[in-house]
Amino acid sequence: MSSIEEQIQEASARNAELLRTLAETDYAQPSLKEQIVLINDLQKQIEKNDKNLAFYDTQRKVELKDHEKYRDSHFRRFIYKATGNKDKFAEKASKEEKEYYDVLQKQHETTVLNNGLKEQHDEAKRVRGELETAVELHNHSQLELDSLYNSIFAGETSRFPEEDALERESDNSLQRYHDLRTKLEEEMRVIKLVNQAQGKVKTALQHMGDARSASRMDMFGFDGIADAMERSALTKADIAYRDARSFAERANFDDLPAVNINHGHIMRDIVFDNIFTDMQFHEEIKRAQNEMGKFSNFINQKLVMSQDRKKDVEVELKQAEKDLEAARTNLQAERMKLFEQVAKRAP
Repeated sequence: MSSIEEQIQEASARNAELLRTLAETDYAQPSLKEQIVLINDLQKQIEKNDKNLAFYDTQRKVELKDHEKYRDSHFRRFIYKATGNKDKFAEKASKEEKEYYDVLQKQHETTVLNNGLKEQHDEAKRVRGELETAVELHNHSQLELDSLYNSIFAGETSRFPEEDALERESDNSLQRYHDLRTKLEEEMRVIKLVNQAQGKVKTALQHMGDARSASRMDMFGFDGIADAMERSALTKADIAYRDARSFAERANFDDLPAVNINHGHIMRDIVFDNIFTDMQFHEEIKRAQNEMGKFSNFINQKLVMSQDRKKDVEVELKQAEKDLEAARTNLQAERMKLFEQVAKRAP
């Protein structure tokens, strides 16, 4: 049977290789945990949006039938006109039209949002696969290292109290590293979401600016083209805002400022269009633009706070990495010393 010293010499190269692999894959387990949370969160939102889309589709069909009753019925229009209720017909037709287009808009916005979530879900699953491979390598290396040490330290471990104390210190250092790594992954996830929200808010503000410019044209008499540009810009702004809000909600911000974008109405633009309604709607756009500005400031503040927290955690994590490396080095040194002591006492 080979001596303890010979066993140490034989195991030293493999021991160093296993320790290096463990250090390179320590990040995998906490990162995988956070990635699974992200995937589950995305899946829940996709399922929720799928249910909403099914509801909107049913509602759209109902509203379309009601809308077509007034849009295509010359007889109904004649009856209202003949009975002196022409304005009531226009009011009813306008109501049915608005309800139909409101549902259509919600369906479109939810579809755009859901497509983006599905792309993120696919990417998150790809990253999960890479992390699972790293975790598997880490666990396999740890098992092999434990087996290597156990083969050498077989017997009564109470003979080595200093080694036991250093082993506990190493375990505690590893746990602290994992805790901080998980905390860092969470801050990185939040920062990514807030950056995405910030980009969407910037887009929304640009579209709100376009809508305000179109509204000025509308007030100066460029009715047809200005109305179309105004409506298009407001719709685009609303879609971008909803995307931004979705990202912010996924970052667990529950105190988000509200933004209410009034899309106007086709009857206002065509039937009741005049300088006074144009001025009123111009003020509505300015109000929504101010609300969007407040929402943007909120997102910017959250980003700064998250970045500051990330920096603090990175400083702690860097120290934790040094502590873990030192703890493992000290433990290894103690075990090597014990190996030598045992070898010296051997006959």
